[in-house]
Amino acid sequence: MGLLGLIGAVQYGQRLGWEAPKIPAGVLLLLLLAVALLADGNSRLRNAATGRGAHTVALAYRDWLSGDAGRFDAAERRRYALLRATAADSVIAPPLAVTPGTLFYYDLGLWGNKALALYFGKKAVWVQPGVIDAVPLSH
Repeated sequence: MGLLGLIGAVQYGQRLGWEAPKIPAGVLLLLLLAVALLADGNSRLRNAATGRGAHTVALAYRDWLSGDAGRFDAAERRRYALLRATAADSVIAPPLAVTPGTLFYYDLGLWGNKALALYFGKKAVWVQPGVIDAVPLSH
């Protein structure tokens, strides 16, 4: 049913006059955590993999505990440093070695290319050839 479905059912029940049982705050928190971990229908954040794989909360912990989130963050920081330090108006960024499911949506193709280029004051930013088939966009 999912967390939003559960909230909707509780609100509907309240409109009908149902009274919620008295539950200690700690028990309620554990119940909500269990519902959040077990009942979410949006199990992937990547566009192409929507509806496949493990739950998003479980994926987030896996990405964090495996070190993938940290490696992704470090790679993105290196890219941003390159973009800040490069005087050229068009920049080819290195490919990402890791793409955690909870943090990574698309690489520098599509709209992200132009948005990132505008943010850093560049005409175009893209990933090294062969990584994605992104056409450099310019303004």
